[in-house]
Amino acid sequence: MPPQYTTTGKIRDESLATNSYLELGVDIRTNNDDFTVLVNGEPLVSDQIYPLGGGDNINTTIALLKGPGKKLRFHPLSMYLRSHCDTDSSNPAEVSSTLWNWEDENGEEFIKYTPPCPAVEFAGVFKTASTVVLNKQAFTNQVSKLPVSIWNVDFVDRKLYDRSIHNPSAAFNDLLLEDIVLLYRRSGDLNTSHWEEGLLFDGNGASMKDGRPVDFSMESFEDDFGIVSLDWGLLALEDGVYDVKIQSRCHTVSDAVGAQEFSTPVVNVVIDRTPPAIYGTPVLQSGSNTNFIQFTEDIYCQSPFVFDLHVVVTNEGSISVLKDKSGLQVVCESRFIKFFIDSYDHSGSSISLSNFQYVVHLSNVEDLARNSMDAAFEASMTTCAQNFLASSTKLQGCNGIDDNCDGVIDDCAEDLFPPVISIMESVERSYYEGSDNVTYGKKSLLILSVLIIFAILRHLSKIISVLSLENILFIRNPSFGSLDDAKSFLMANLRIEDDCARELDVVISSESYGSCADTLVTVDASDPRCTETNEIQNSMKGFVFRVDSTPPNVFVGSDLDPDPEFFDDDGKFLHIRESSQAFKNIQFWYNIIVS
Repeated sequence: MPPQYTTTGKIRDESLATNSYLELGVDIRTNNDDFTVLVNGEPLVSDQIYPLGGGDNINTTIALLKGPGKKLRFHPLSMYLRSHCDTDSSNPAEVSSTLWNWEDENGEEFIKYTPPCPAVEFAGVFKTASTVVLNKQAFTNQVSKLPVSIWNVDFVDRKLYDRSIHNPSAAFNDLLLEDIVLLYRRSGDLNTSHWEEGLLFDGNGASMKDGRPVDFSMESFEDDFGIVSLDWGLLALEDGVYDVKIQSRCHTVSDAVGAQEFSTPVVNVVIDRTPPAIYGTPVLQSGSNTNFIQFTEDIYCQSPFVFDLHVVVTNEGSISVLKDKSGLQVVCESRFIKFFIDSYDHSGSSISLSNFQYVVHLSNVEDLARNSMDAAFEASMTTCAQNFLASSTKLQGCNGIDDNCDGVIDDCAEDLFPPVISIMESVERSYYEGSDNVTYGKKSLLILSVLIIFAILRHLSKIISVLSLENILFIRNPSFGSLDDAKSFLMANLRIEDDCARELDVVISSESYGSCADTLVTVDASDPRCTETNEIQNSMKGFVFRVDSTPPNVFVGSDLDPDPEFFDDDGKFLHIRESSQAFKNIQFWYNIIVS
């Protein structure tokens, strides 16, 4: 809303006439400052007519809007109230009033607006740079202060301290400014309540003055050009990116021009005290297409490179040093330094990559804050054969390295670890409890033999090569009444893992072999990327369950002769006469047949 001055007046008809009309207007001869006059919120384009009855009251609010510009003091404005009756048209009755709200030391009256909250701008380094980066060097000897300068936009008319509520000599209606502070928060945090006040120090290193924290509006801080410079203490801040702004904070005044606070645009301060470090253990190979060294953060990669990378090549006492564009091809990007050893050095003499010893030297690596790596890196390079034959290392085939030196990084031939098929630990404990749970006798061999015959019949040669007695797990506890129950149990407890593949093809099939109680369920897991080119990536495991879905047949009867008086023709009824003996043989028998 435009700056305005507001006053309220009352219009009253003191006559006894039942009806009268009054008009409210502006004496345009006094409106030299081009005020816009609002009456009850509407522009007073022409005189406002008020109909009144005898003794009526009308309350009217008049607001004066000033035009653009910094001027805040104006000459008074006159308004009039005159009769609008026909009988008074030749010489209407009229009263006038002058609007003003401030008187100077000479008794002259003015319309004066309360100044807005002081506007300031960043000066110094933040005037031209939206981001300032502080590295480890900026925090030496526990001294961690960042100079921050601001500019008083209105310095020609008044200093910041002239507007301060702490200035006893300031004009009363200028007592508006509480303080001007530095606010910061973590970059990306959009919660407005997370802004924190920065600790400011004056030129003498003091953070308190006149019993309150140092801020930009204090006496004697501002120079003749409106510049105020203080130091922001950063020792308590952690490494990170921070949003920073300067804010003027003012008292709330009803007729103040503009907002009751003013904030500069946000700038960024990056604090990075941590130098770059090598991430993990680089695997360096003399015959690899590309060797790379990874770091914990983005590094400074502008050309010419600030880091020193060279490879020392030795052979029977002969030493050569390879550098970028002289035996080495070097690329720096993001968090990586990548290099490749040329087959020929710069002078054209041939270098045999397999018969020489290579030592990599790397130093002076800097991050984006220009922190330098603490210690130089030195490592011997292995040949591809040395590295690839050490097949006990997992992740070959998915480590970003050409492990077998065939010119392709992470191809299927490098992956020497097949998918692992296992069952949950709780089931394995059941598997190992008691000798009855584990059977590797003739019946187990018979099951395996039948499985191989079945594989031959189905032309599944891979089953014969992969599935062996060691890959069959006999689960004797629990037993199952149906094959579906056994499969559901297996699915709930199955665990399949691979060092490289995130998604595996899994096939579960089942057949019964030997007696009906032993049912074999096979699980086939394979890496879909490498199934056709690397047989190692196919795994199979068999699980033998006790499954018997046929209930037993139970037969009962008696060989006792039928009673001559009480009997039935079907022989289902047996009458036993009372006996004086303690026990009587009724010749009862039963038979249970399990198929």
